[in-house]
Amino acid sequence: KGYGWVLAFLVLLNQLFCKFSTSVRDILEEVYHVVAGRIYIVIPRDGFPSRSRAVSEETRKLIKLQRTLYTFLHVMATHDFSSVFLTPKSIVHLETMMHLLLNTSCTHKDITVRKVPDFQKFMIDTSAKKLLFVQWTG
Repeated sequence: KGYGWVLAFLVLLNQLFCKFSTSVRDILEEVYHVVAGRIYIVIPRDGFPSRSRAVSEETRKLIKLQRTLYTFLHVMATHDFSSVFLTPKSIVHLETMMHLLLNTSCTHKDITVRKVPDFQKFMIDTSAKKLLFVQWTG
């Protein structure tokens, strides 16, 4: 369908990050929310069905897009672009991104990756309890 350009654009952005580092931050702030919006519409929030031989070509393309997205997000985080996730235009995609990352890591074949959501859930629950306590006593 119409997301082949998004895949190519993510690859191009990854190359720009690696080549020019933080000098492309302004460009990223302008385009991330558009690209994220397109990707999060086509990638299922609950992931893909378990791998089988009956996976369609369309699903394979979406899985490739998802993998490229994860590489893109990793490069953003490791090249100090994570603040882009919190810009007014991009923050609307933060919950979808976190849900997709957590759901995918829960179903990953590597046990060490599957443990990540448990740790994050613990951190979120602990932080929420502290926040509620502060609000209640404050």
